[in-house]
Amino acid sequence: FARPFISYLEQRGYRKAQIEWLAKEYKLQYATQGLYAYRLIIPIYDRYGELLSWTARTIRKDEQPRYRTLRMISSERDPDGPIAWLAANNTILGLPLLWSVSNPKALVLVEGPFDALKVSAFGQSLGVYAASLFGLNVYPSQVAEIQELMGRFESCYLLIDEDAELQRLRLLQALGSTGCKALKMPVNSDDPGAMSGAEVVELCLSLL
Repeated sequence: FARPFISYLEQRGYRKAQIEWLAKEYKLQYATQGLYAYRLIIPIYDRYGELLSWTARTIRKDEQPRYRTLRMISSERDPDGPIAWLAANNTILGLPLLWSVSNPKALVLVEGPFDALKVSAFGQSLGVYAASLFGLNVYPSQVAEIQELMGRFESCYLLIDEDAELQRLRLLQALGSTGCKALKMPVNSDDPGAMSGAEVVELCLSLL
């Protein structure tokens, strides 16, 4: 049952060892039926490992919406289903990992979950990890979490789509207390999740 999901990750540039690492560290799940059928499910935990919510990315090429995120109210499509303890955009992805890694050097803030997975998978051996903000806004609870994480990490960077200049400036202003700096996307790359492994490694090396 896992084969289509593994193939999807391989198509996105991940090797077997990285897929195994992501599955373990982010506790990735998948569904083959129901509301989340053919979606890769990315759980969202607090720093203590308590499940808060999840977001699910379709592996089908033309299916919309690409992401289906657990809500804090019952859904019309799933009135008896689970509800989130906290909205995804009020936390950041990967907190148990970020609070436990033994080599925290650079923290890279990105927009989407797959942006975070790509940077962390290729950067973790160098001490570079990413956290998804779940959008192009940042909320006080997220800023507070990042500020605390900066007690562990040596530096903080913001890496978002190159065409989102106004959002970048606004985010940097909101993140001012964290000391976060802007990063530029490599040439010909649309977003972090679409970068090649070599591009991610080169970017991570430049942060050290």
